Amino acid sequence: MKIFEIADGNQEIGTLLFYRKSGTFIIELRDDLDEWTAPLLFSGFVKRNIFTIPRDYSLMWVRERIIPTGRQNLSSILSNHRLKEYDEMKFLELSEGRCSQDSLSVQKETVLPEYVRKRMEKNLTDLFVSDPSSLICFFENDTAKRIDLHRLEYIYGVDKVLKNRQLLDSCIVGAGGYYATFNDSIDIPSADLYREGVILPVQRGDFITFLRKNVLDTTQSCQVLECSRQNLSYMIQHDQITPVRKDVMGSLFLKGDVLKHKW
Repeated sequence: MKIFEIADGNQEIGTLLFYRKSGTFIIELRDDLDEWTAPLLFSGFVKRNIFTIPRDYSLMWVRERIIPTGRQNLSSILSNHRLKEYDEMKFLELSEGRCSQDSLSVQKETVLPEYVRKRMEKNLTDLFVSDPSSLICFFENDTAKRIDLHRLEYIYGVDKVLKNRQLLDSCIVGAGGYYATFNDSIDIPSADLYREGVILPVQRGDFITFLRKNVLDTTQSCQVLECSRQNLSYMIQHDQITPVRKDVMGSLFLKGDVLKHKW
């Protein structure tokens, strides 16, 4: 994950996070902004007290500040900067996120601000589909909640999820635990899941369902990561991923831990 401070002159207004493997951008705005001091694209979110910007709008903000893919002389620009292919992150770094429409810029950081780390405590770590209309979600702060998706039909696409079991079963945790995504096209922010969920003492049946759907063996983990057993063994040896069980016949991993390496 790359971290960038978003600043307006000398004033910090937020943080941009980039998950390279999935190509996902997430913007966290400071919660002392209002609709007048927030970037114009995000004023509607801030007006509704939403300061974690969804990935599609975060990407839109980035694309406003870099060379577009349709630029006529794009090939020569890539050559001048010794780039083999179009790379949104590279162009953002080259331009420092500057745009003629405002005075904003980005600067690389190494440490997450406290307000971002605090919000991340309510990000997802894992989830599974419990029944045709519910998710069981686990969060960074060790909370488990059941969410009735009917309570989230105000989010675009959730009505489609409720009508399509195959789409429902495609649900996984998105980059950084910031959202649950169905077929990588319909997202539910973790903040909405946390707010609408009911805290669980997890029942045995739910736990068994979780094990069936969220524990992967070595072969399955290699398939998800599109890597060899040797690559997976290297990751284990270097503490990049930790099996929940390991023996001579192979290892078992939590699906959420495996998916993190695709972000």
